[in-house]
Amino acid sequence: MRFLVAKWNRFWFEPTSQYQFGVFRILFMVWFIAADRADRPLSVVLYPQSPELMEPQFPVALLNALGELSVPYPIPEEYRAMVVAAFTLLLWTSLVGILTRPSLALLAVANLYFEGLHSSFGLFSHATSLPSLALLVLAAAPGSTSWSGDGVLLWFWRNVRHRGSFKSDLFRSLAGPAVAPWGPRLILVLLAIVYFASGVSKLRHSGLQWADGETLNYYLSGKSITNWTQFVADPAVLLSQDWRDGVGVGAYLYRAIPTPPGVFIARHRALTCVLSILTLLFELGFPLVFCGRRWRIFFLLAGVGFHTGTAKLMGIPFWGYTVMYLAVIDWRGALEATLRRGKSRPSRSCSKNAVRFLISFSSQSLFQGGKYNSCSQQEN
Repeated sequence: MRFLVAKWNRFWFEPTSQYQFGVFRILFMVWFIAADRADRPLSVVLYPQSPELMEPQFPVALLNALGELSVPYPIPEEYRAMVVAAFTLLLWTSLVGILTRPSLALLAVANLYFEGLHSSFGLFSHATSLPSLALLVLAAAPGSTSWSGDGVLLWFWRNVRHRGSFKSDLFRSLAGPAVAPWGPRLILVLLAIVYFASGVSKLRHSGLQWADGETLNYYLSGKSITNWTQFVADPAVLLSQDWRDGVGVGAYLYRAIPTPPGVFIARHRALTCVLSILTLLFELGFPLVFCGRRWRIFFLLAGVGFHTGTAKLMGIPFWGYTVMYLAVIDWRGALEATLRRGKSRPSRSCSKNAVRFLISFSSQSLFQGGKYNSCSQQEN
């Protein structure tokens, strides 16, 4: 029992400086901004306000249930510009690292609120739900304030106090001390839960028949193309199982926009069957990322291929999931190895230095998970 407790504590709390969660913060915020996430407050005031679907969902309902707190639902249109401006400001201060921790905390709560508003209209955004949880982790986990503007100001102030000597290492000051790695590892756990639950759901509702390729063929052949999400209702639904004032929605289908390669694959039953089987193997097998570095590298690379495939074949981009993979990269080890090689070979050109960084990044430090391993006592 003591061995398991020690292993558990080492997995979550043994200090390490390998992940550099601040680097992940920067890349994650770049994705947020590039994905036009600043328009999220805008979307929740433009949807048609159908009476059947106007019911606050979590976390809006939870916040209103805490007492006399009244959360606007939906956002009044006259406040739209102000809300979007404030949300955009939080995105940029979180990216640059100005008042990093408060900015991340406010951004995470505001983003969760907007997600709750969006879901209150009967829609659920699979592409943004998990990144929203990752943002909550980022706001609370140690190490997310590294590589920030706050760190630069703190480094400058400390050196000014020593009469402007500026002898301290800016790189090490920005990287920060070793911290508990529960943040990036919790993100990996969330990914594993979502992928595994998705695979279990397929088997639960369709059994092994899901692997026959028919479902994938439905989306790749363009049969799901409509202007809106399709809600499927059962007219004979029991009163105890109805959904929102007797609408009785039992399921809903998302729209896929197949590309020419996707349509080509839909014409070949064997290809859709193979891709369906690979999808199940990937989703059900993803928890093996905790069984060693080789498994972790394999499934994370497979995840990149999986989401690239859904984007390029079906027009369903889940790039936020692949950005989350960056949380478990040993950024400090890769950069330090590159800097050491750069000092020993100063005559190299910039392009060769870039190539050398990528090689070092992929072969030496990529996806290093530290000393933890839930399936064996030692990393390979």
